[in-house]
Amino acid sequence: IVFGALLLAYLGLYASYRPVNYEPPQGGKYTPLLARGDGHYLYMGTLSLALDRDFDLTNQRKLAGAPFGGRYYPIGPSLLFLPTFLVAHGSAWAANLFGAGIPMHGYTLWHQRITFVATVLAGFLALVLGYRLACRHASRTAS
Repeated sequence: IVFGALLLAYLGLYASYRPVNYEPPQGGKYTPLLARGDGHYLYMGTLSLALDRDFDLTNQRKLAGAPFGGRYYPIGPSLLFLPTFLVAHGSAWAANLFGAGIPMHGYTLWHQRITFVATVLAGFLALVLGYRLACRHASRTAS
């Protein structure tokens, strides 16, 4: 019950967060939303894999900027983000059928919010599984 309450509280805070001074990405200007720093590059890798079916970030940099100028970032997190990004992209497409007006370039608060909540849920699942495993070998207090 405690884990569930904490998860709901976190998800509520997460859903209500809006970046200060938010500007949509334009012309290669770095305008971080939820993905900042290295996470920005990892997310752009996800965009490239999902939308271009490659790992060339050239057009993503033209859209959202490259604050560190780095060229090489790991592909693993981008692959893990891919399923939930596709859910976000599909839901944006469906919402746009009803006039939502969500840009389909993928670098939006809508897309990032849905994509990144999967990492929170995976971490929560790891905590619950670890707790249950520990309860088998120790008391609940020790777990």
